[in-house]
Amino acid sequence: MRKRYWFKEADTSFVQVNFIWQQSTRGLFYERLNMTKDFKQVVNHYEFHREISTKINLIKNLQYYCEVLLFNVFLNH
Repeated sequence: MRKRYWFKEADTSFVQVNFIWQQSTRGLFYERLNMTKDFKQVVNHYEFHREISTKINLIKNLQYYCEVLLFNVFLNH
């Protein structure tokens, strides 16, 4: 971020920004995001996808996926 001097921290309630990064979804209102042709906003969380948007749930789901995948490979050989 230091190398991108043009990036600025801003209060999104006063300034239109293209990228919103937050630690959590708390206080993030997806319905307020601007998605017009001329100006788009994105955030670092997926709405209604807590299972992949949080680190702990992402790890748990990837671990489960790998276990199921390995089990299926084992069964088929």
